[in-house]
Order: sequence, then structure tokens, then C-alpha cells
Amino acid sequence: MSILLTLAGIYVPQFIKKRKLARLFAATAEGFGADMPDLAGKDAMQMAHLIYGIVGIDFRGNPQGEVVISRCYFSSFYSPKVCGIISSLDAGLLSGISGGGRLSFQQRLTEGTECCRARLSLGVRST
Repeated sequence: MSILLTLAGIYVPQFIKKRKLARLFAATAEGFGADMPDLAGKDAMQMAHLIYGIVGIDFRGNPQGEVVISRCYFSSFYSPKVCGIISSLDAGLLSGISGGGRLSFQQRLTEGTECCRARLSLGVRST
């Protein structure tokens, strides 16, 4: 295994993540013959809606950063603890497509609530 690959498993600087994510979106847009979307705010919510819809998650977000998920394919399989861990993937995805926003959940379907509720704060890095 190369040393760069080993280091990438430990730490990848934020600017490299953003650059690679932008290249991925540009390549995807080119492959579909479409313009690359603006990766912030309202466009990030629309992009998330499309991405999550593919995997059976009804993601709804507004320009103010409010997120509601009324249906999630995985909620019948995940415990609240597993859902909390897996939601770090959601935070990473939303951070990438919003240009560094931070996603934080207030409630989850796996906790017995009627929906997941979260907030995407723009201009704040995701952790």
C-alpha cells in the first residue's frame, strides 16, 4: 500500500475533500449533459433531496436550513445508536454539497418520533 493511500486513511485536509467533491460533481454533471449545480444553500437541499431519494429517504430541506425526513428506508433496520453513528455520513455529505455546512439532528425516526428533524447551518464546518 502506498504511503499516500495510508495517510488518506488517517487524514484528508478539508481543501482536498472539497476539490475532489467538486470534481466528482463536475464529472457527474458532464456525464448527464447538465450544468453543475451551485453547491450551497437551496441547491444543496435540492441535491440532497435527489441523492437521498435514490436510497428511499424522503429528504425535505428549505433555504433556511431546516430538514425534515418523514420516511427512511433504513429506520426499520437501524437502532437509535446505529442511526446516530450513520448520520455522520449524512453530515459529511451535506457538508460537501453545501460548501462546509454543519448538519445537526434534533430528532430521529429511530427514536420513535414521526420524522427526523435536523438543521443545516451554512458557513460552519461539519465535525
